[in-house]
Amino acid sequence: MPPHPTFRPGMTQPRRIDTLSFARRLKEAGADERLAEAIVEGIGPVDMSEFATKADLAALKAELKTEIRASGAELKSDILKWMFSAMAVQTALFVTLVKLI
Repeated sequence: MPPHPTFRPGMTQPRRIDTLSFARRLKEAGADERLAEAIVEGIGPVDMSEFATKADLAALKAELKTEIRASGAELKSDILKWMFSAMAVQTALFVTLVKLI
């Protein structure tokens, strides 16, 4: 199975931070103007286009659930094959032992 990418190009839309509003909120919280502007400038160039949205996570969750169900069905099939093979071997051994006695 190929690995699951957590982020896919084109799945999320670029988002912007309202830097002016953020700087005002920092000032209202007690930060001086220079500190508020430095913080805002520091986070301004962050590229959030690769961040996962709730929709991205929901799609990934659905995909993983589907694969888990498929793996579970495959495992169940393998267990049944081994179980019936073991029963056939046990039956053959029992019949052989009965013939010897």
